[in-house]
Amino acid sequence: MLVFWKLALDVLVAVGIICSFYVHNLTYMRDFSFSVIGVRYRFTYLTLDAYSLVDYSGFKTQYCVQPKDDYAEICDWLRSFQVAGLCYFIVCTVVLLMLIYNVVSELSLMVYCNCQVLRNLKSLHYVQPFFYLIALLLYALISNFFFLRPPTEKSLEYAVQPLYGAWLMVAILVLYVFSSLYFLVIGEAVKCLELASSPAYQALVAHVLAKPPAPGKAVDA
Repeated sequence: MLVFWKLALDVLVAVGIICSFYVHNLTYMRDFSFSVIGVRYRFTYLTLDAYSLVDYSGFKTQYCVQPKDDYAEICDWLRSFQVAGLCYFIVCTVVLLMLIYNVVSELSLMVYCNCQVLRNLKSLHYVQPFFYLIALLLYALISNFFFLRPPTEKSLEYAVQPLYGAWLMVAILVLYVFSSLYFLVIGEAVKCLELASSPAYQALVAHVLAKPPAPGKAVDA
């Protein structure tokens, strides 16, 4: 059961990372919101609030050929947002591969499978949060999240503002660290399951169970 909760934590982290590709992380120039893979532009159409969703290449084609007004400011920073998203995506892909290793390893423990190749890289459980931290820092620094300011003629509402996607990234990191610490805590339980799944132990148990019981001694009345 302890290993099951570690499995559940890893699956939750993986789902969170995949969701973070699509959830918008920040807004800039008030009407433009950015995710890892694209841009959402909010505008008014016939007195109604509307928005368009495009990837970075599509946004560049539609709005940055001859940019005007707010588009010019966005187009100046579009490449930074795009590169930040690409770096985050690449590092997170590596993290997801390590999470797949975690999940397969934990499933093998739960079914007592003797897969030695899934036992040799337990240190990955502890280094994975650092990889995700690298992805988070790259995204924040390349996108200039903390330092990007609006044009001089614009108010502060045009500056970079975090959205729920940014808080999702932070939550993923916290959950990832907790998952690694939890694996450290259940280390003895993991060792017991590894022992129980070894062929030598299973053969010993089978031998003991197959051995006929010793005859009991007679007891004098």
